[in-house]
Formats: sequence, C-alpha cells, structure tokens
Amino acid sequence: ALSSTKSSIEQYYPFGPALKTHVGLDPSLFGWVFPHRTMIFSSFRNPIDRLLSSFHYGFTFGGGRPGEVRKCELLPGTDTKSTSKELVAWQRNVVKAREIATLKNDTRVYQQLLRGYLQSCRHAVDNAYVQFLDPNSYDVNVALYNLERYVIVGVQENMNRTLDRWRDVVLGSSCADNHPKFWEMKEVLAQRKVSFEKESVFRESVREVQGAGGKEVVGSNDGNNTETTVELISPDVEQFDRDLQQLVRELTAGDEVIYKRVVEMFYGSQNHLDNG
Repeated sequence: ALSSTKSSIEQYYPFGPALKTHVGLDPSLFGWVFPHRTMIFSSFRNPIDRLLSSFHYGFTFGGGRPGEVRKCELLPGTDTKSTSKELVAWQRNVVKAREIATLKNDTRVYQQLLRGYLQSCRHAVDNAYVQFLDPNSYDVNVALYNLERYVIVGVQENMNRTLDRWRDVVLGSSCADNHPKFWEMKEVLAQRKVSFEKESVFRESVREVQGAGGKEVVGSNDGNNTETTVELISPDVEQFDRDLQQLVRELTAGDEVIYKRVVEMFYGSQNHLDNG
C-alpha cells in the first residue's frame, strides 16, 4: 500500500544566506548580513509545475527568513537529511503513483498522495515565489516590488539563455574586476552552461517499461526483448477532483502573478539586449 503524509512539525532550522539553501529575500539584511549591492539571481518556472515537482521530490522547506526556515514531515520519523530512507520511500511511492497515472490513466493514487502532501507541507508550496520574495508578510504586491528591484530573473524553460544572461550581468558589473573571486565566478558560470548543454532534460523522471503488458523493466535493454521508454506524466490539474483543483490553484494564485511578471522581465530585457 502506498503511504500518505500523516503529520507536520513546527521546527526551525539554522539556515543562513549560503549557497544551496532555501531562504527568503529580506532586503532588511542588505548592508550587514549581505553586501549593500547584493545581486540576487533566481530562476522561475510555471507555478503549478513547480508545486507538482516539489510534491514529486518531497520538498519540505518553506521560504522563511534566514534562521526561520520551517520544515514539514513527509512520513513519520522523517529526519532532516535529503538522503533519508523515508524520503527515498516517498519518492518511490510518487513514482509508482505517476506510473499508474501514465499507464492506466488513473490518477486516484496520485491525488491521494498529493492531498496528504499539501496537508502536511502546505507552507512549503503555498505560493512559494511570494514567500521567497516577501518572507515577512507574504504580500504579492511587496513580492512584485522586491522582484523588480532586486532580482536578476531567469526561466527554467530556457536555462541556457538564463545562464548566458547571468554570466553577462556578472562579468559586465562595474565591481566584477575587483571581486576577489571574479575568475572563480567566471569559471563556475561557464561550467554551468556546459552542463545544461549536455543535458537538455532537467530532472525529468523517465522509466523503462516493457511494451507488452506494461510490465516494469529495470535496467537497460539486453537485446532479447523489445522495450520502450515512457516518460512519466504529471497529471493535468483538470483531471483532479474539483476540490483538489481549487486547492492547487489557491496555492499558486500569487505565484501566477509573479511568474507572469518574470516572463515579461526576462524576455523583455533579452529582446532589448538583442536589439541594442
């Protein structure tokens, strides 16, 4: 039987403004925790896709201020490590639910898991972009202001173009030459671009299944059987029960506003550069 989320915990983790942690953008920290002229780079994607991806991977952190990042509990006994057995079990359950939805066009198990996730980890996905851009009041208007004033945006649908833009911004900055890690930043940005060029599909879940009977196959084709590659779907929200549809849209309504502005900023500024 597939497990669902059952509980949540109120717990805070000592995350600071460091690489690879999820914290909210708080301008009051500029000038003492962060430099005065802070560059904030952030990529965005379709909000519903982001919510479902967080569900698939068992994302458990909210978007609070540094030191105030809350974590929910996916399964009883889940610890704070992303490599925990509980998290692996969670991801396998979701993959199985997606497999059922893909091969049998049956989303009931998927919806059951999603309901449990949104019950326990609602704060982690509740208009996550608004949380990130305004971790103090979660106000979409404040979030828009901070987005436009502080963030150098990118879009995950076009990461090569995003990384090109970020590299140009960093290397074109008036303070770049004097930065103690200028050449390190340049090298990292170049490496990131190469990695995305080599792998055009970003963290997509793909499973091998046998053509006849839909039997799951582990490993590569040994040459004796015919196998086909089937990409696991993320069920369309329109396939969900009405109440779940409404919940998903409620949890992404503010982020839709943010994402629309991100797209305008990204492609508008890029067109300006192209025509300049």
